[in-house]
Amino acid sequence: MKIVIFGGTNEGLEFCKILHQQGHEITLCIAGKTKNPKLPKCGKIRIGGFGSIENLSEYFINNKFDLILDATHPYAKNISRKLVAATNISDKNLMRFTRPIWQKNQPTDWHDFIDFAQAIKQLPTNAITFITTGHKGLEELQTRPDCQFFIRLIEPPKISLANNMMLIISRPPYTFANEKKFLIENKIMHLISKNSGSNQTRAKIDAAIELNINISMISRPKLDRAKTFTDMKTLLSCLKN
Repeated sequence: MKIVIFGGTNEGLEFCKILHQQGHEITLCIAGKTKNPKLPKCGKIRIGGFGSIENLSEYFINNKFDLILDATHPYAKNISRKLVAATNISDKNLMRFTRPIWQKNQPTDWHDFIDFAQAIKQLPTNAITFITTGHKGLEELQTRPDCQFFIRLIEPPKISLANNMMLIISRPPYTFANEKKFLIENKIMHLISKNSGSNQTRAKIDAAIELNINISMISRPKLDRAKTFTDMKTLLSCLKN
């Protein structure tokens, strides 16, 4: 089959490798927002956006793809929405892979919030907080000069950070030992995270639970309906049938 995969996630790269080995013709599409992204050593690569849903639909038709595979980040709702609309227009088959959400593995102070602004608003005065939610919404931190923030990102932010904000540039994966050490050394009281479900970043959650640190989890956005899998083996098995 001729398959186009959307997503620079680790799972997206794994799908590229496996499906290429199975003899499929693979194209990987990534947004290109991250500098020096991980790229597969097989198949074709397309970097950049498409603009409109119509442009995306034409791309599917002109390239005669048999399958569109959405393996984007669970919070990349805009591209997932466009993929549903574009495949409906172009009459193409769409499958979506999304990681299972992280679950509490023991009782802990864990609260779910609909967005980043809500999570920031509920912080108590003088909270020392570890932020791992990415670039979106960081301007909300300016509303809490009474708190101290440690912000971990892969790329530097476009906004200026105030004196109460410490920037950490780092890439996953992260280990439990290092995450626990970081939380203890910086006297972290609160962790704000997205529920990405990634095995490479789960360690911060486990470390926070062990240290009885308050966890504020940003809930995943609701996505337009598509044939969705949370297990890679199950999705791959469906392609064989």
